[in-house]
Amino acid sequence: MTIKGPFPTYKPIIYGNDYGDGRDGDLDVISGTTTLTCVYSYVNDTSSAGTNVLYVNSTAEFSQGDAIFIHDTSTAGGNWETRFIAVINSGVSLILTENLTYDWANSAYNVVLLVRQYESVTVDAGCYLTASCSTLAFLCQGEVNIETGGFLYMYGKGWEGGRGWQSSPYYASEDGTGPGKGGKGGTQEGGGGAGHENDGSNGKDDDLSLIHI
Repeated sequence: MTIKGPFPTYKPIIYGNDYGDGRDGDLDVISGTTTLTCVYSYVNDTSSAGTNVLYVNSTAEFSQGDAIFIHDTSTAGGNWETRFIAVINSGVSLILTENLTYDWANSAYNVVLLVRQYESVTVDAGCYLTASCSTLAFLCQGEVNIETGGFLYMYGKGWEGGRGWQSSPYYASEDGTGPGKGGKGGTQEGGGGAGHENDGSNGKDDDLSLIHI
């Protein structure tokens, strides 16, 4: 496996030792923007660390041998881990090839995302690879080649900033104006609340740009 750059992304590249089985073939972005459609479920019953059973609200999205990315999306920096599916207990759970590292509670914020498994990935100059949700994740057996001027692009896919509130009456205006400044997405600051002169914390610009486990 070879990874070539530059990688004009906004988060680290994470990579490891298991590159998948290449079941999704080659991904070649040769013009414009290619958006990977996010296929996911979520954890709907307690799934404990040290066990290999992950309970999900739907199993229809997955097949035996699929790679998955489990992610707590309720907060920036939430736990995550990747696993492979050994067996599907239809409509109930995914039996994994390895035990879970973390406890996963019943929550729609605990997302179980399908991770595509490519033989090679190429993004040509002037082209963009992105995802329909806040995480762009894939495995690749061979070469990941992002040409100079090509982009793994996840700008604006993550958390939005807060919204300002008017001081009277006490509700959020359409544009978030008033004593609190209007909230903005991306890396811009969120609005301060009514009667507060300071802006809120920065919005989150993007989630993981590339996961190569």
